[in-house]
Amino acid sequence: MSEFLCWHPHPHPHPHPHPHPHPPRRFPHPWTSPHPPVTMSAADPSSSRKAKLVFGSLRKSSIGDANSMAEQSWCNADGTTFETRIGPNYAYNKKKEPSKPCIYECVAVDLYTTPSKISHLGRFLDPSIASNPAVAAAAAASSTSASAASTSSASASSSSSSSSSTDSAAAPASSSSSSSSSPSPSSDYLPPTIILNWQIPNYALENALWGQCAGDGAGYSLVFYFALSDYGKKLVAKKGKLESAADDPESEFYGMLDNGNDTNSNANTPRNTGATAGKHSRNNSSSAAGKPARSRSSSGSSQASSSSHSSSSSSSSSSPCHYSSTDPVCFSSVNEPTNSAVRLLHHFIAAEPGSDLRQRFKAITRMINVDQVGLGAASKKLVTMWNATPFLIRTCSVFHHGPNYFEVDIDVHRFSYTARLGLSGVRERTKDVVFDFGFVIEGHSDFELPENMLGAVRLCKLDLQQAIPFEQ
Repeated sequence: MSEFLCWHPHPHPHPHPHPHPHPPRRFPHPWTSPHPPVTMSAADPSSSRKAKLVFGSLRKSSIGDANSMAEQSWCNADGTTFETRIGPNYAYNKKKEPSKPCIYECVAVDLYTTPSKISHLGRFLDPSIASNPAVAAAAAASSTSASAASTSSASASSSSSSSSSTDSAAAPASSSSSSSSSPSPSSDYLPPTIILNWQIPNYALENALWGQCAGDGAGYSLVFYFALSDYGKKLVAKKGKLESAADDPESEFYGMLDNGNDTNSNANTPRNTGATAGKHSRNNSSSAAGKPARSRSSSGSSQASSSSHSSSSSSSSSSPCHYSSTDPVCFSSVNEPTNSAVRLLHHFIAAEPGSDLRQRFKAITRMINVDQVGLGAASKKLVTMWNATPFLIRTCSVFHHGPNYFEVDIDVHRFSYTARLGLSGVRERTKDVVFDFGFVIEGHSDFELPENMLGAVRLCKLDLQQAIPFEQ
């Protein structure tokens, strides 16, 4: 329950009741197709003006130990150190276990200072970077290494300078060629690149009693670029029957997908007998009372799904008109990856704006060195209370599709007053703080469990004064 109570975003009505005034067009793979126009704030640069993205302004550390990392650096955090939901029947059991490795890995991090919120940074990204961000990050690192090597060699003697510059020039070239020869991580199921843009305020808080949230102003954009990890590529490549918590005999959905994509068979009836029948009174009250269990046929699921969405569009009987976490029709395909978290992410990206599924983006932030930072009593209490606690980013997130990328803008300006109060206490001490950021799509039914961390990053002692001005 704490996942829903902490860091709840501050209500901030959108200028239009729906972020997309026109019905969105549906594409099989939204990151390779045009996306409906999105509403930009007045502070955003117009589409005719090009901004410059540095891509990789913060250096990557090869050491993940918080005590050994260099200042103003980052590295990929271990996804298995995050606790995520598992099944069966999480709503009843509330069990969590360490996640599997992350599906995406971070390849670059940027920190910008902005006069106001800047949304949809991906539109300024070079298409070649979006199609293969890992290669672009490797090339940028090689370029930086080559520049550093040439600078140090220039200060040496002329004879040693000649030999060392030859060696340093050859090393980046071989690194670049090996990177470019590696296969592209692009996929027709998941986008090659995911961009997280944390929009962080840098102005005084309003009065807690009668003040009004500004919602915009000077601040920072902390931008993460993620590419499919080797583990993620293996999950995407493995296709077949869904493997999820619904395979557990204790699950109320056990056996529904036994017949592959034949969802109209008797396998769609929940097998809640014996000890498990009384655990799910909400869904199986008739079964517990000795009455026949409710059938989950494709027609019934379509009706339930239609009632939970405001859209009145319909689809053919061969596919559900809307995604539903309890509809076996949505999970019966044997031509998709077997991993439940990969399938959930695919449906999340393809979901209609404003849908229930789009409200399941969950972030996890944790401060590694709380006791060493020297926070005030109030700030330390808030940080300790919510440290490493997952929180849903419901109404303060905006999603953007682009060629080969999917972007999530997280508007911290619209977080609750309590959340921004805790952030303001930490903001002045970021030079001493080691943070972990992780994100995951929240799973509800056993078809969507266990959860799997999508990405995780560790940031070490960022000096906000060194943020790069965003060039427009």
